[in-house]
Amino acid sequence: MFRAAMFTGALLGFSMHAGNASAQDGASFGVHIRATVPLFCRVRATFDSIPITAFVAGDLDLGAVDEVCNNGSGYKVSAQFLNVSSGALNVDGVSNLIVSGETSYSHPTAAKRTRFWRLSNMSLSQPEQPVRIRVSISPI
Repeated sequence: MFRAAMFTGALLGFSMHAGNASAQDGASFGVHIRATVPLFCRVRATFDSIPITAFVAGDLDLGAVDEVCNNGSGYKVSAQFLNVSSGALNVDGVSNLIVSGETSYSHPTAAKRTRFWRLSNMSLSQPEQPVRIRVSISPI
């Protein structure tokens, strides 16, 4: 907030001074301001390992996943499920097939959102072992 006030004050002072110069000698000029915002993408899940006892007939509610990416052309979220041979990842009700333990989905614009994940129709590679999950996000 303080930076924005200083920046606004500096611009007002600059434009008032520029107006005086223009009035005194009849010259005119333009000001071009350019800001660069670094690319930022982050995904956060509240889970990384799921005990085998949490599964009910191959289905499991995983919970919320927070996504944020400021890339104007969107981003891709990828998930790797260790110990899952097949099934589907449902993201806010949209099904994404898990093939060889991996799946992904994308969003076409910059966004900050929380999505709900659920695994369904899962087959485990080793039924006695937990499922480990790696989640990543990348700009498109």
